[in-house]
Amino acid sequence: MINGLSISVPVELIMPQIQAAIQASIDECMKNQPQPDPQYTAEQVAHLLNVDVQTVHDYTRLEAGHPRRLPYVVTHDSFKGKRFLLSDITAWQRRNQIDALQQVIPLVPKRPARRRATRKAA
Repeated sequence: MINGLSISVPVELIMPQIQAAIQASIDECMKNQPQPDPQYTAEQVAHLLNVDVQTVHDYTRLEAGHPRRLPYVVTHDSFKGKRFLLSDITAWQRRNQIDALQQVIPLVPKRPARRRATRKAA
């Protein structure tokens, strides 16, 4: 009531606008929140990278400063114990793709095979 004036509006008319404004506010807040980083098992990472599972485990055993070392998260809720974050996998791919592109492998022609002296049949 403002200066003796009151306005009555049915709730059914304004409720959709209120709900839309609330939903827009929620969407804006959720957009600014950090998104979860999915975790993968060694088998899933091997499938993503198109390598053998043992190769993935070998990448995790490399020393800390090695460019091919694949970081992982230790989990205790699984008997396998290692999970790989998607952000770490994509960073590993970018790092090793650039490394592979910068590395120049010289093409050295192979020496012709030496032929063994054949024995003459007696």
